Amino acid sequence: NIMTGNLPESFFSLMALQVAVLSDNRFKGSLSSSIGNLTNLEQLMLEKNNFNEKVPEEVGKLTNLVELDLHRNYFVGEFPFKSLTALTSLIHLDLSKNYMTGSLPNALAKMTDLSYLALNENSFSGGIPSIIGDISKLQVLQLNKNTFTGNVPKALGSLQNLETLALQDNKLTGTVPNDVCSLTTSSLTELTSDCLQAVKCKCCTKCY
Repeated sequence: NIMTGNLPESFFSLMALQVAVLSDNRFKGSLSSSIGNLTNLEQLMLEKNNFNEKVPEEVGKLTNLVELDLHRNYFVGEFPFKSLTALTSLIHLDLSKNYMTGSLPNALAKMTDLSYLALNENSFSGGIPSIIGDISKLQVLQLNKNTFTGNVPKALGSLQNLETLALQDNKLTGTVPNDVCSLTTSSLTELTSDCLQAVKCKCCTKCY
């Protein structure tokens, strides 16, 4: 079935709920701040809907969350990264294909168990924080199709488990550091950037 409309307030009273899979529907409007009531949630899957307002800071109260997938919606504005610093069990964070803006804070690095981070196809801006290199379990980092500026941080070369790094379709400049290139001899099998344009890269698996 395809469900439509706003999420009913009764949903946010299901205090024992651990898994919420509401993907591939036509829910719209805002994600209520009452989402913070569902503190037992481990998976929140809202991808492929029509939510179209800001993500509330109250998602930071979901301290048992392992997977948060909001991709392919119409979420706007700044994502409350700083409120997620208590989500130390979060492994999978997918915000791709929305309309989110703002820069990435250093607080990202406090999500130490994160292995999958997809921020692609938004309007995130500013530099790529070097401190992302401290998220040692990262396997997938998708930053493509935003408006990030500056150089690719050398610190990303510390991500010894990284398998995919997508950087293309941004406003990055400079050279992909040797420390990052060195990962292609071990874990990193997909490295993409704007190396036909503003970025120099001797090790990219695909250039744009």
